[in-house]
Amino acid sequence: MATPKQLRKWLIEGELERVVDALAEIAEASDDSYFQRDVIHQAGRYNGIKKRYNSGTLDADSYQLQLNQIQQSLQSLIEKIPQTTAKTKLQQTAQEAASVAGATPAPTSGASSGTPDLSQNIPWIAGLGLLVCTAIVVGAFIPCPTAAQATVFRLLMALGGGLAAIKLPGLLQFEMQGVKAGSAAAVFAVVYLINPASVVTTDGCGPFEFTISLKPKVTGAGLYPELKGGSLQLFVENKWESARIDADGLADFKSLPGTLRGSKIRVKLNADYWKLQENSLTLNGKSTTLEVLPDGSLEKVSGQILNEDGTEPLPGVSLLILNQRDTTDEFGKFEVTIPLDMQRLNHSISAQRAGYQPLSQKFTLNGGPVEFRMRKK
Repeated sequence: MATPKQLRKWLIEGELERVVDALAEIAEASDDSYFQRDVIHQAGRYNGIKKRYNSGTLDADSYQLQLNQIQQSLQSLIEKIPQTTAKTKLQQTAQEAASVAGATPAPTSGASSGTPDLSQNIPWIAGLGLLVCTAIVVGAFIPCPTAAQATVFRLLMALGGGLAAIKLPGLLQFEMQGVKAGSAAAVFAVVYLINPASVVTTDGCGPFEFTISLKPKVTGAGLYPELKGGSLQLFVENKWESARIDADGLADFKSLPGTLRGSKIRVKLNADYWKLQENSLTLNGKSTTLEVLPDGSLEKVSGQILNEDGTEPLPGVSLLILNQRDTTDEFGKFEVTIPLDMQRLNHSISAQRAGYQPLSQKFTLNGGPVEFRMRKK
């Protein structure tokens, strides 16, 4: 079992998970229910922020800030590690021996022989409460724990069972590979091996399929391009998982980790002319719908008008695209803003300038500026 000096060394070196596990082992061997509760709380905080960071719902700065806070709390816990003296252990052994022999043990100093010692009931009551609370947390809040969380839950339930069995007579015996245990220790060993928490966490925690339906949202009729092809990505376990978008606007993810059920994760769309309204989603059920909006790439038509051989820009050219008018600047450049309900890929331009033949031409936007040339009369 780790000493406070070792724990402080690990804490300075940033080995928080090692400190949490060691404190859990110390709490398991301690009769201090307040210390046990504080250790359980800090272990839950640590594993909770790790899960959120790994799923992408917690940014790096917030993750580091919360780690620093937990580190300070762990430092306080190390200073509060309960010390059980050899004298106390000898007294407990003597009392148990006297009870088996049928004798009445002498009352300890400071306690009245006629007054029941309520402190003797605290361990088994705390153990029963620990069992019930752990079962509720596993069943209702963390049905698919990580490996570290599952280990903590297993230890907590075994510790709760062992504490709850303190009142049992020493008739229960457990033996495995040459190791014998009786009474509370036997219950601890049996509960740990059976691992009742796994009964709750096994079902529904395997890989699962999830379908995302993309719903384009465009106001007005217009001729905005349809959502075709492209891919949708989910941030899963520190990497992006992709799924192709089919002709019906569906993206199927075939094997997502069971630990992500009910989690909120980041999502990214790779498709021309469209963007997601939200950049995250919650993996509840088997499917969900996400709205997609125009990404703004078709809201402006920009370009330049040159002379016939392309050697000189033509300033002062009056032009019309849809119902939007503009005049080229000194470099022959123009930029027209297109309303959302009129955005499209294909347009036509009409342009006039004194001394030049009128221009009337159809064109298609290709993601950059367009170029036109005008002939002299």
